[in-house]
Amino acid sequence: ELSTQYPINGLFNTFGSRFVDEACGFASGYNYYLACVTAMAGELVAAGIIVEFWLPNVTSMIWSLLGMIIMFILNAFMVRSYGEAEYWFAMIKVLTVI
Repeated sequence: ELSTQYPINGLFNTFGSRFVDEACGFASGYNYYLACVTAMAGELVAAGIIVEFWLPNVTSMIWSLLGMIIMFILNAFMVRSYGEAEYWFAMIKVLTVI
């Protein structure tokens, strides 16, 4: 509702800075960053554990590191390359289900 009433450039933490206090905006942005980083790390560890179930000779740390490298490479390039990679990963998911 705030986004339609007050269209501004920025993320949701800008509203905290504008309507409450600068510290509130900073804290909400910082908490959002920490939540994303923690979720990403948890997903990488879970992926490593799942792959280790099928390939027990390779530790889960290697698979987690491989996932981190792939995510870094995808985020280091332009948005177009990220979209293309998402397309192919979705295609792999669909073919796996079929």
